[in-house]
Amino acid sequence: MADLATFEAEVRNKIKELSSKNATTRLKAAQWLGEAGDPVAITGLVQAYKNDSESRVRDAAKYSLGMFRALEDALDSDKEEQALALLQRVALEGKRGRRVPIPTRTLVKFEIVLLLIMVILLAVNFVVLPLIKNIGTTTEPVPTAVAVNDKDRTTLLAELRSQYTKIRDDANTLLAQYQNVLGGNEASCQVFFNILSPMALSARNSAEFPEINGLVQQLNTTLDDFSAAKQTYDTYCNTRSNPLTVNDVTGPLATLTEIVTRLPEFDTALTALETEPTATIPPTAAPTVEAAETPTPEFTALPTLNARPHLQALQRIIDDVTAPTGANGLLETYWNDVRNTGQTAGCSAIQPAIPSDYPPLGPTDAEQNPALSQAISAVNLGLADVRTGWTHFMQACNSGSPQFSVNTGLQTTQSAQDNFNAALALFEAAMQEG
Repeated sequence: MADLATFEAEVRNKIKELSSKNATTRLKAAQWLGEAGDPVAITGLVQAYKNDSESRVRDAAKYSLGMFRALEDALDSDKEEQALALLQRVALEGKRGRRVPIPTRTLVKFEIVLLLIMVILLAVNFVVLPLIKNIGTTTEPVPTAVAVNDKDRTTLLAELRSQYTKIRDDANTLLAQYQNVLGGNEASCQVFFNILSPMALSARNSAEFPEINGLVQQLNTTLDDFSAAKQTYDTYCNTRSNPLTVNDVTGPLATLTEIVTRLPEFDTALTALETEPTATIPPTAAPTVEAAETPTPEFTALPTLNARPHLQALQRIIDDVTAPTGANGLLETYWNDVRNTGQTAGCSAIQPAIPSDYPPLGPTDAEQNPALSQAISAVNLGLADVRTGWTHFMQACNSGSPQFSVNTGLQTTQSAQDNFNAALALFEAAMQEG
């Protein structure tokens, strides 16, 4: 009994030494407690593992806690306290509340052996047996093809425009990072890129709209070229080993330059399809009345307003302004920089171009399609907010204290976005009316 009392007193002393100001003392105490295997030390070792300022002490505590395998597995789970209490209870009480007659470390080693046996059995059940069952079987599962649904012409052109805008923005963003390297600066891995995947048309759409299918193939080729040019940037950002050099970016930069040069021609071809009138079925001629006593008065039909070109142009304005590199997207980014760090590189950046207001409809057209007229007004209100926001931002930068204007600045960008969203909500009604 005297030896047990001495041992328990030493355990308590080593637990106190875990709080010593001397890191070496804490290190030796953690190592000793792990070798002692007394679960009373678990709580102190957990605190040392999680909170000690010295990494070597934390490592020693982690090693010692490895002696209590059940606790090590629960350290990072949300059941840490439950596992801790259970381990102490099992180690101290044993069956029916009696102290375990077998040393704790022996029990832990036995538990580790049982755990390894369980892992082996699971591997046999879920890995080896299925492989044995499949021996001699030549049938392979047929991959399920991704269904591509048929879509109308307007939807296809809208999706193609959105894909083009994203690729254009990403190409310009990546081009700027490679140009930074040429200027002797480092590329930033914090810039935004869209998540892009190739477009696919259904067999019916490909046959029905060959011009659109041709543009889809061109844009998919451009996307492949962009992905190849971005590999150098992705490798750098994923490894963060050595900064990019001029030699690293020369090849990708040439590809990007060719892409940026190619995109305006694509935009022109896409715009031509967007503004091309769709074929309409001529009306059936009314039957001729041979013997009409009273002549039927003739009415001149007013030309019907075609809303589609207007909506496509408005969509382009919204996409350009709200993109991450657009006027409102950049403004929001700069204000968030100020809010988070108190400063922003936007104060020295060149202000992006803001589109002019979209021409309002004439009285007759506005009467024919009030939803379209309201959408144009909402877009113009959003553009006004963007102009006001940039004026306010430059004034805040010139004052030297932009952090005092963050709330007002972010409210202005949100107001612009709200107006653009209101315009988008009117698009469907405008399409039905025109």
